[in-house]
Amino acid sequence: MKYKILASCLGCKQCFRICPVGAITKGPMKINDDKCIKCGECFRRCPSKKIIEVKENV
Repeated sequence: MKYKILASCLGCKQCFRICPVGAITKGPMKINDDKCIKCGECFRRCPSKKIIEVKENV
């Protein structure tokens, strides 16, 4: 499973602050798939639920 920040993100930057590997960039908020370790912290902690789980292509 990988994660994606929706375009409707409110920009609170909670995910940016919580990501343990710095995989999230600001302006616009985006998850770098190459850095992401798929821990799901951003998904669980997003107060506006604007981060979704996306199935990876196998």
